[in-house]
Amino acid sequence: DLLITGIEGDPAAVGLAHQRGVPVINQDICALDFEDNSFCTVWSSHVLEHLENPKLAVAESFRVAEKRIIHAVPVGNVDDKNLGSPHLHYFNRMNFAALFEDLPVTSVSLEFVEDPYMSSFIMVIDK
Repeated sequence: DLLITGIEGDPAAVGLAHQRGVPVINQDICALDFEDNSFCTVWSSHVLEHLENPKLAVAESFRVAEKRIIHAVPVGNVDDKNLGSPHLHYFNRMNFAALFEDLPVTSVSLEFVEDPYMSSFIMVIDK
């Protein structure tokens, strides 16, 4: 069985997710209320660029993941395409990779996904 737990920092967005039948709880991604290694895989897509301290969120995702961590961020300044909360960070290959440099990982893969709307970097880490 696949068990998915969504995390959302905005209580209003949690309510919207519940209306749509999506299992989401309200928590701070930088201070998750879960035991170490609680999840097989932790995945975030286009979240880190909105956080004041994305490195703290990456460390927290590493803590609660048992096997794999996946983070995706947009490439560069995409404010003209952003329909949500403001981007506090703009990522290139170097500063995105720097978020993960202090983690004791066994395997790291940084991929570039080109898209006509918004290209992304995707970091896949195996513990």
